[in-house]
Amino acid sequence: MARFSAGMPGEARQDKILTEGVKAAKNLGHQAGRWVKQLYPKDALDTIKNIIGRAREKHHELTLPWDDSGYRILPTTTYLEYTQAMREFRKEFEAARNEFDAKWDEWVNWAKVEHNGSFNPANYDKAKAYRAFKFASDFNPIPEQGDFRVALQDEDVTAMKKDLDERMKETLKLAQQELWERLAAPIRAMVERLSDPDKVFRNTLVENLSNIVALVPKLNIAGDTTLDAFAKECSDKLLKYNADTLRESPSVRAQTAKDADEILRRLDGLMPKGA
Repeated sequence: MARFSAGMPGEARQDKILTEGVKAAKNLGHQAGRWVKQLYPKDALDTIKNIIGRAREKHHELTLPWDDSGYRILPTTTYLEYTQAMREFRKEFEAARNEFDAKWDEWVNWAKVEHNGSFNPANYDKAKAYRAFKFASDFNPIPEQGDFRVALQDEDVTAMKKDLDERMKETLKLAQQELWERLAAPIRAMVERLSDPDKVFRNTLVENLSNIVALVPKLNIAGDTTLDAFAKECSDKLLKYNADTLRESPSVRAQTAKDADEILRRLDGLMPKGA
């Protein structure tokens, strides 16, 4: 099981003194609103946010759902790719964090000008802001029925094992359902875009399908041969041509749309219930 977490300093802070002053000046009610200050220029943390967003997308791409605590299933087949990608993202994150830190005086001077007489130095604790940066992945083994570390009565152990087994089966079912849907989604997009010869589409129409087709064998933890077969069929029939060829050849576009529709109909019919 893998969990990704990341954080950065808050970008805004309520100014209670200014809020009360505006309410008094405008004769507003107590709950009329509040004044929130922008602590840094709007683009000061954009790079950090972009890195976190891309890392979170990769985390979800290479894992499957597990529980509501933030952990997701990380198959051994994607472990090396996952850890390598996260190391690269962490390097980017640390470089961007250091750049933010190096410009600290610039951010403070900006705030003094922007906030004028309402500038509050208490909002600019450099050490506190630096500690707010966080980027981490942590891992735990998937629990097994025999993985109990405390002394319990036999009947309690039996009940806990049964409950764990049922929850494990349900979790794996939901994970597999998500994988089916992740394959179906780009096929639906392909049908919707290619069926209308006048619709414009981007290269990602093909790239998104190519990415999930490559991931299905790695994420197919249930060993579902039907799902693997669908992924291979998508590769053989829908990924024969690149986006430029699909744009330039009406006949290729029409045939690919027809093949995608036929595959999608069969896939929808076989998709596990609830997917």
